[in-house]
Amino acid sequence: MSEREAVLAEWNNPLNLSLSVERTERTLGLGLPDTHRGGMSVLSHTESGVELIIRLPAEANDAVAELKDGSNIITAAVPAAWVSGQNRVALDADTFDREHL
Repeated sequence: MSEREAVLAEWNNPLNLSLSVERTERTLGLGLPDTHRGGMSVLSHTESGVELIIRLPAEANDAVAELKDGSNIITAAVPAAWVSGQNRVALDADTFDREHL
């Protein structure tokens, strides 16, 4: 097990996140939970500049499709992978709420 995999294995508690949506895209990748296959992802950055991809289940596709650049969401997501080819952290979430400012 690599150091990265060891950290992810220990970091299995959900993180409460408030994010500004930059874009959405189809979720791609290996090792996805069955519920997330065919789902959509929300891309954002943390305040420190780390790129995040929040992978959501297929049942949330309609709600994700309504999100626009600049929409704000709140979610609890579990770190799932470091996507080295895209230099981002992937997190899995079951749902999200829109944050109305």
